[in-house]
Amino acid sequence: MELIASGLANKQIAARLSIDSSTVDTYIDRIKRKLGVRGNRVVLALEALRLHYPDFPAGEAR
Repeated sequence: MELIASGLANKQIAARLSIDSSTVDTYIDRIKRKLGVRGNRVVLALEALRLHYPDFPAGEAR
């Protein structure tokens, strides 16, 4: 989540983790499904922050 929230592209995340970019795509899709998030990576990051920090003012990110 830190790499996603930092704004790195999937290919950059894959290079940092020494995995294929399609694996990153799969992981992001799974995280979004588990969190019930629809939308882009910004929405995903905001929802993760809201879940981790309940007082975070992300509003309704779903």
